[in-house]
Amino acid sequence: MTKSAIVEQSAPNKPPKLTPGKITPQVACDWENACDTYFLHKQVDAADQVKMIASGMTDPHLCKYMSALRSAWLESHWATKLRKKVLGSQQGNRRFYEWALDLQNLNTLLYGNPTHLDDVQLRNQLEANICDKLTIPILRAKLADDLSLKEWIEEVKHLDDERLEDLASQRKIAEEIHRSSKRNIATTYKPSSSSTKTYNASSPRLGLLTETECALY
Repeated sequence: MTKSAIVEQSAPNKPPKLTPGKITPQVACDWENACDTYFLHKQVDAADQVKMIASGMTDPHLCKYMSALRSAWLESHWATKLRKKVLGSQQGNRRFYEWALDLQNLNTLLYGNPTHLDDVQLRNQLEANICDKLTIPILRAKLADDLSLKEWIEEVKHLDDERLEDLASQRKIAEEIHRSSKRNIATTYKPSSSSTKTYNASSPRLGLLTETECALY
C-alpha cells in the first residue's frame, strides 16, 4: 500500500513541506490550508506565492509538476533575476547568520534550475560579501576547506557572535567613560562656598578722618 504524503509546518510563518507519498483529498486540503496560512502571516504577494512554497514539495513527481507550473505562470527570466539578487546581496550591518539564512532560502527557490548555486558556489558567494570587520576573524580562524556549507556557516556565526559581543562591550565601556567624564566636569566647575566672600557687621572698619586730615584733602 502506497504511503500517504504528510504536510509539515513548524510554525504559521514558516513555509510548509509536503513529503513524498500519495496525495489524498485530505492531504491536498491540508497543503492548501498550510500554504494559505503561510502566505497570510508572511504577507506574500500573489505573484510570489508559487516560488515561495515550491521547494516544500519534495516528491520528485511534484518537482516536475512545479517546473511546468513555473514555466506557465512565473514571469519571464524570473530565475535569472532571482540569481542576480542572490549574487548582489551583501551582509552589511546584518547579523551573519540571518543574512546567510535569507540567501539560502532564496537559492532554494532556484533548485532544479541551471541558475541554482551549489554549496561550494554559495559558500564562495557568502565569503566574498561578508562585512569587512568579519573578514579578519575568519582568516585568523583558518576554517577548513572541507567543511560542509552548514558547518562553515555555523563556525562563521560563532565568530560573528563573538565580534558583536565585543562590540557591545566596547560600546558599553565608552558610554560609561562618557558619563564619568561629564560627572567630573560638573564637579570641577561647581562654585565653592569658601570662594564666596561674605561681609557682615562684625568685619573691621577704618576710622573716620580727623579735621586735620580732612583739611589736607
